[in-house]
Amino acid sequence: MTSTRKLYLSSGDRFNLDDLSASADFQLNASELAVDTPSQAFRVCLSQASLPANLAASQITSLRSSGQGTTNTQSCASFNWFWNKGGVDPPTRYTLFFNDVTNDPPPANQFSMALTVQTSIQDILDGMNEAMGESGNPIILVENDGEAYGQYRLKFVSNNANQNTRELEYILLGGSTENKRSVELALGVPSTIILVNFAGSNVTGSFPLVRTTQNDYNAALLMPVVYITSSLNTNTYATTPALNNVLASVPLRLEVSSQPVFADTIFPSAGRPETLLRSYVWNYQPFITEGSHKTIPNRDISNISLQLRNEEGYVLYGGSAPFSVVIEVQKVDAVGS
Repeated sequence: MTSTRKLYLSSGDRFNLDDLSASADFQLNASELAVDTPSQAFRVCLSQASLPANLAASQITSLRSSGQGTTNTQSCASFNWFWNKGGVDPPTRYTLFFNDVTNDPPPANQFSMALTVQTSIQDILDGMNEAMGESGNPIILVENDGEAYGQYRLKFVSNNANQNTRELEYILLGGSTENKRSVELALGVPSTIILVNFAGSNVTGSFPLVRTTQNDYNAALLMPVVYITSSLNTNTYATTPALNNVLASVPLRLEVSSQPVFADTIFPSAGRPETLLRSYVWNYQPFITEGSHKTIPNRDISNISLQLRNEEGYVLYGGSAPFSVVIEVQKVDAVGS
């Protein structure tokens, strides 16, 4: 015999003091979820998830303090590139930081921006051009000639009027010691891609150059998956230990959303009505089959911890909007029934 109950959990009701990360702890003693006999067991699965539109697609960058600069470590949601403007070596290093929640202006040759499930490839390129001081006349562009065939390319266009030095200019994305996955996540291209403006005479420099004006990027990498993990031992394992005990993986599309169609009108203390647009959410309802439920060893479920993680295992930045999930809990008479 099988009995089923559902847990409706919202991160707005969590006990965590940190309201920035997409992690939530819940006390469930009032739910009275416990097996009745030694032969009974629990099985769980995710039946629904609602994720905010400002959910990050990467982990949060180390917090920035005024006058202290930033800490660029392997765990930072950032990537670096190099540009030898005017053909001068060594090239200048630039950094794009993602999901920095402070308002301090970034230092020279750096730019800070959000990387959420709504961020577009153009948003990222705009941030890179801003860091290089070329926002008014961008030099990293998307070549859309192959858009009808599902192909997209990045190209580097030099603004240098000197033909001789322009031949020597290039842009190097990432590097051997950089956060390679962040580069791939952001642009869909592997690190060490060289964007060279001029494909003419021999190009000198300290890096192995590939003389080409365009490089493909993989749009599939711009559609991330959010993994919902929990403190329940579901006996699911991944090559990244932080992704063990996954309840479900939620596919997302990294694109700019259209305007919301829902609006709320409020009357603040001043008396003038204000119309507010509701923020979009990502609603996910998986198709539940018998194999979707995972047996757990718990004899009772008195608490649960949930995390939203990316494929690197980092807990994501949750933003200000809450996320919610519905977990289906089955009580079965025998393990594996």
